[in-house]
Amino acid sequence: MNLKRVGDSNVFRSGKDIYTLAPASDSGAVYGERLVKQGEEVYRRWNPKRSKLCGAFHTGLDPRVLGRGGKVVYLGAADGTTVSHVCDAVGKKGQVVAVEFSPYSFGHLMQLASRRVNLIPVLGDAKVPKKYQHMVSWKADMVFQDIAQRTQVEIFVLNCKAFLSANGMGVLALKARSIDVGRSPDKIFSDVRGELAVEFSKVKMLDISRFEKDHAVFVVHSLR
Repeated sequence: MNLKRVGDSNVFRSGKDIYTLAPASDSGAVYGERLVKQGEEVYRRWNPKRSKLCGAFHTGLDPRVLGRGGKVVYLGAADGTTVSHVCDAVGKKGQVVAVEFSPYSFGHLMQLASRRVNLIPVLGDAKVPKKYQHMVSWKADMVFQDIAQRTQVEIFVLNCKAFLSANGMGVLALKARSIDVGRSPDKIFSDVRGELAVEFSKVKMLDISRFEKDHAVFVVHSLR
């Protein structure tokens, strides 16, 4: 298999597939993903049907945004499926603060953190970033959010204001039906784009509905 590194990251492409380089401390599968071994190195296939961030990479977002040494605040970490790949991508010199509200899911996240030195798990409510802000001593290169709540846009903006660096990127995985089941996803996406344009000078929408029904990913830059 011909794996090509994407920029200055531990993300690799092979045809249409995306892989991340697993750390030596944890070269096994995290969620049943395909593993490819070349020499002493193990690469994990990043499944876009299990990860909205990977779905965004398949629909226009450049994986180079996850460079080695990068710092990420991840909101809605769940069991750590996508978090594990983000940790791979930024490498041991990077850092990922992963916020999860559910104590059950947080238990899985803690297990993952025991095998990945660059992961800082936080049991907390993303609606109240001031309660975990003391755990983040730096400004983030990326704030990523995957939280299916009616107020997901407000939560995202609040955390970007708290953590995003001046040159950083915010990435919001938005579930339309969690905002309003009575309106069409296209109308919701249009409204959300307008809301984000009030707060950010650059807003781009990516349609990931072929991987996740009624979902879009919004990529933002430059807080106003």
